[in-house]
Amino acid sequence: AAGEWMSFLPVGGFQRDLPSDTDDDECGELVLPPPSDESFEAALKSLDLPLTSDRWQKEAEAEEKMRTRCAENSRAVRDRLIELNEHLSYANKVYLG
Repeated sequence: AAGEWMSFLPVGGFQRDLPSDTDDDECGELVLPPPSDESFEAALKSLDLPLTSDRWQKEAEAEEKMRTRCAENSRAVRDRLIELNEHLSYANKVYLG
């Protein structure tokens, strides 16, 4: 394995040719008729609508719910700290801001 060639294909090639992926492009099954003018216009109009998804809506609702819950919890902690600090005199308080 010191400086020897690594063969990726067997010597002499494969026993058979690999099938081409473009040989059957002209097959009758792949020929589709063009859409009618009405369906084409309907497809164009549907592209103008905003893109929505049930998953996106659920994620947005969960995000909003989490945001409001965190805001309520932060407000409750802040109010509780204000209550606890009311008993302290201003001489014992330190401003760190």
